[in-house]
Amino acid sequence: MSPGNNCNKRFKIGIVLSYLGFCVPLLVGLFNYIQNFIRYVEANFNIDELNVLIEHVAYTNLVALGIIGIVTTRYGIRNKYKWAWKLSLFLLIWSGGNDSFIFCVYNSTNLENYLFPFPYLSFIIECIALALTYQYMFKNNAEE
Repeated sequence: MSPGNNCNKRFKIGIVLSYLGFCVPLLVGLFNYIQNFIRYVEANFNIDELNVLIEHVAYTNLVALGIIGIVTTRYGIRNKYKWAWKLSLFLLIWSGGNDSFIFCVYNSTNLENYLFPFPYLSFIIECIALALTYQYMFKNNAEE
């Protein structure tokens, strides 16, 4: 196996992991958005409005992050646009880092309602994806 084939294989694995990493917030956001909306309707729209607003915005942001990440991976990283890799890194640091930090704070202060850390899962998967695609995206001597 030549070095170019190995790099190409890592790139393809990185693409798949990037899709997976951005599917996690998309699916978590959609599931919770729908669940929150059903709960709100069943309560005859009588739930604390601020709580509903905060949850609505949070889940909408997760869905948007997932969609932007998947579209960036599909049309940017797969076509080897450097801006797409940098945008994915920004999304990872801004959204993934923020979500992971908030889950750390929540889980450390609310021990009886411990939440499974989905942001960590997505964060780690996307870190691996970006590491695997880096050489193929930025090294001039990388073979296609």
